Amino acid sequence: NAIKEIFGKDYYEKAVLLAERMLERGIAKK
Repeated sequence: NAIKEIFGKDYYEKAVLLAERMLERGIAKK
């Protein structure tokens, strides 16, 4: 469970960073 939680947390953080980059690119295009 510990490994799963760490992986899940890391994946969540990466997903948030990726979403922020996509939003920034979307705003820059407009």
